[in-house]
Amino acid sequence: MGSHLRIPSADLRAALLLAWLALSAGLGVAAVAALTAPEEAVLEAAARCEIGGGHRNACALCGMTHAFLALRKGELREARRANAAGLVLFPSIALNEALAAFVLIRRMKRGWKERVRPSAGILNPGL
Repeated sequence: MGSHLRIPSADLRAALLLAWLALSAGLGVAAVAALTAPEEAVLEAAARCEIGGGHRNACALCGMTHAFLALRKGELREARRANAAGLVLFPSIALNEALAAFVLIRRMKRGWKERVRPSAGILNPGL
């Protein structure tokens, strides 16, 4: 009665890799748009702050938006004042994107099918 679905570890690793690459691609597109768009457009696209009725440095999200805007101009002191966590998050995102690009390029050179392939046993356990 209790048949358990068992996912081979290689297939689980492949699924996690694909999920990470997809999330990194979305994050990369958003980061490039935020880095290249005019400041007014970034503030307009950002979520509206419910504290104080506008974009202020009062809450964490508004502070992070302003920290990122300051970092893209190289204003470290202003970024720290807006939200010090931005000083860690900004380079972390850049590092993640660089690593994702490296992994993707390496996989493309080596052949994607060698390591990332669907298992017939997951879809058809009787096979």
